[in-house]
Amino acid sequence: MNTILLYISSFLLAFWGIAHLLPTKNVVKGFGTISADNKNIIAMEWINEGATLIFLGILVLVITLADPLPQFHLLNIR
Repeated sequence: MNTILLYISSFLLAFWGIAHLLPTKNVVKGFGTISADNKNIIAMEWINEGATLIFLGILVLVITLADPLPQFHLLNIR
C-alpha cells in the first residue's frame, strides 16, 4: 500500500508541476502594467516552482522504482 501511495504522489507532483507551468504567460499578464524586469522575475519564479514540483515528482518515482520496499530493519524501525 505504501508503494502505491508513493507512485500516486509522484504522479500528482509531476502533474501539478506541469499544470503550474502552462498558465505562466497568463499569470504574468494578470499583474497588469509592471516593468519588464518585474515580468521576467515573476515568470522565472513561476517556472522555477513548476520545475521544482516536476523534479520532486520524478525523484520520488525514481527512488520508489529503485527500492519499492524500503528495508526498515536497517533503521531499527519495527
